[in-house]
Amino acid sequence: MTEDLKILYAVLLKFKGKVSKIEYKNNTYTFRLICPYPSESDWMRIFTVILTPNEEM
Repeated sequence: MTEDLKILYAVLLKFKGKVSKIEYKNNTYTFRLICPYPSESDWMRIFTVILTPNEEM
């Protein structure tokens, strides 16, 4: 398993299926994540995680 796949797997485990979209372009993974946010209103917090593979590999 490459280091990139390990990172991808860790992200997916951490957010437990809350990844709404994964894009891969220009050697960069972009994850669009929907995570519950603890507040009085029942809205979801959406943010993006960008992982760039190590160019030395």
